[in-house]
Amino acid sequence: MEFDLSDLFDDESIESVDARLDFERYMAGLKARDAQVLYMWACGYTQEEIGAEVGVTQQRIQQILANICKKGTAIT
Repeated sequence: MEFDLSDLFDDESIESVDARLDFERYMAGLKARDAQVLYMWACGYTQEEIGAEVGVTQQRIQQILANICKKGTAIT
C-alpha cells in the first residue's frame, strides 16, 4: 500500500522534513497492516474506523497501536 504523507507534514520547515523522514523510516520497518493502521491513525481515523477498514475489532487496533508505541520507544 502506498501512503501519501504530504497531508501529515509541512515540507516547508526543516523540522517537518526531518519528522517526515523519521516517520517514513519507521513505517518501512513495520508489517504492511501495522503501517496501514499507523498511517490511518495519524490521518485522524478513529480506532473503530480503522478496524472496519482493516477487518479487525477496535480492541485489536488498540493492541496494534500499543505494540507500535512500544516498538517506537525501544528504537529511541
